[in-house]
Amino acid sequence: MHQRTWLPTGFSASLTGGGIAGTWIESDAQICQKLAGYVEDKRFMFDAVRSEYGDHVFLSVQNVREYAVQAQYLPRSRTSQAAIKEIRRACRAYVSSVGRDPDAETLDVALLAIRRRIGSSLLALVEKYDLECDLDLSDYREDGIEILNGWMRKEPYDLRPN
Repeated sequence: MHQRTWLPTGFSASLTGGGIAGTWIESDAQICQKLAGYVEDKRFMFDAVRSEYGDHVFLSVQNVREYAVQAQYLPRSRTSQAAIKEIRRACRAYVSSVGRDPDAETLDVALLAIRRRIGSSLLALVEKYDLECDLDLSDYREDGIEILNGWMRKEPYDLRPN
């Protein structure tokens, strides 16, 4: 993984020569690796759903959202920006719809949903840049729509109860 990328910021020309001005910046891969490392350390992404506390999850999700807001426009790749934006949106949806103290059933469903959304976006970044990530992202390889389409392609379409 490239650690730094040269970003030209200007150039000059003169009779005696010229040059290109620029600066070294973090590569998209490094920016995304930092985000993956931050997210993979959050318990709400890997602990058993029943062992979570709503207020702790709320704070962790808020922290991931703040990190994603700061990182969203750092990568130059639109794919990376879109994945980070989806992580931010997932966190915002959780914070605004679930709140600090949800009942157990709401927490179960909300945690599975946010894990799915964040996990899918993280998987896209991990595969794009070959990042290291300790989370098991294998569950997020298929989108729910793709799963439903697969079910609908199966024949026969027998919906009668057994």
